[in-house]
Amino acid sequence: MKNKNVSFILLLSVFVVITGVIFLKNYETETLVDAKWNEKEEALLAITIDGKESDKFPTTSSYIGVVTCSKGSGTAVWNGSKWVFNVTSITQNKTKCNVDFTKSSTVYDKVLADYAKNNGVQKTTDENGKDVYYYAGNITNNNLVLNNYCWKMVRTTETDGVKLIYNGLYKEDTKCNNTGTDVYLEASGTRYNSNRNGSLAYVGYMYGTVYATSEKIVSSFGKYYYGSNVTWNGTTYTLSNAESVAVANINSKLRNKHYTCLSTSTRCSTVYYISYVGTLPGGSVEYAYYITLKNGKKIENAIDEMLNYNTTNSNIKKVIDNWYSSNMTNITNYLENAIYCNNRYITNLSASAWNPSGGSITTDLHFNDFDEKNLRLTCQDKEDQFTLKVDSGGTLGYGNNALDYPVGLLTTKEAKLAFYGSSTNYLNNNGKYWLMSPYRYSYDDAGIRGQRYGELSAILTITDYGARPAITLKQNILITGGTGEIEDPYTVALPD
Repeated sequence: MKNKNVSFILLLSVFVVITGVIFLKNYETETLVDAKWNEKEEALLAITIDGKESDKFPTTSSYIGVVTCSKGSGTAVWNGSKWVFNVTSITQNKTKCNVDFTKSSTVYDKVLADYAKNNGVQKTTDENGKDVYYYAGNITNNNLVLNNYCWKMVRTTETDGVKLIYNGLYKEDTKCNNTGTDVYLEASGTRYNSNRNGSLAYVGYMYGTVYATSEKIVSSFGKYYYGSNVTWNGTTYTLSNAESVAVANINSKLRNKHYTCLSTSTRCSTVYYISYVGTLPGGSVEYAYYITLKNGKKIENAIDEMLNYNTTNSNIKKVIDNWYSSNMTNITNYLENAIYCNNRYITNLSASAWNPSGGSITTDLHFNDFDEKNLRLTCQDKEDQFTLKVDSGGTLGYGNNALDYPVGLLTTKEAKLAFYGSSTNYLNNNGKYWLMSPYRYSYDDAGIRGQRYGELSAILTITDYGARPAITLKQNILITGGTGEIEDPYTVALPD
């Protein structure tokens, strides 16, 4: 026991047991504050486990020790192989310390306990039949501090993790009492996607090829030819079932004839697909909105390439990833590879002009979360289920394997659950922030769901809204202290 490099990490092998009381020697400490120990100095320990005296430490990691000394206090936490003591303000040698071990609760178990006690937690079932427990209403007991950040506990996941939403920096004076822009990553707000040249692609947390939407005054169309389909011979498009349409008849005639060369010809090397005809706000002039197609591509190819290929990061994903890479990689091993849902499933494709076989040229595209009655916790399409890349710790085939880090945003459904049984909810921090759910595509504008002062809203992607990342704790993370209130958030133990 003369090794000068022994740290204040206690192993059973370093204890000398004398009549039920343990004396420990510690020769170098990195975890104590204001403590200078040497080989001749000792601290006296008395142990209780579940209220009973013991001369041995617990042999299971499901305990947390509260250390109380005559000149200090702290915790004893199992790190996977050893009991690690963190004690502050010891200023004398031969200090008597009591270590009271009680069974600890995981964050997941705490959520279930709150449900059993009717303490702010409700239960629902996801689309796969899995029970999900979630905090709801104007509750105050779901605050947690992790990595010196404040978080709100939101719900359990399909793999029994606990999803959290960012709630600002932890401060010693005000703890987790953060509101307004203090709960954003950037106080000035963040754009979901920065590009103003509208594209259906921009509803994506990630997206593929950008087909920009252009506009043209309808009156300038003259008697252009329009077709219900096109053929491609390798160099030239030819309109199918082509018809010359006068401006006066454009609304009725274009219902099932969306392809045009924007000329009086039926043949062109580049073809245009009209997706909407409408009047700009505040004016009476009608505009046609269209996308440009080349190299034999048709409208179904363009939709697929915009929504189903995750090759480019959205602006908000860049902001969240940059923050995570700078501040959170040290706790990645304690986070679950949860699914973050960017549900781009279109519910009214056949009724809109994006359907080449027919549909209204004045109907917006609606995504799954447009109708609050059909909100989902799970995504229909794997491309929208954002999970870790395999080389970042993900599992091949579980989700879309597109993320570098285990972080995303909440969905509309998750935010909506917070309203259950209350006109207000714990997610309302007197601010405005993004959700991850597409809402609609109108004219040339992509809309994403957000929360605005506690209410769901539909926001253009170029708007400055708050970025509040969501992460998911693994099931085995232990609570070491706190009550969950803003002024006393839960603290957790992160095992090695």
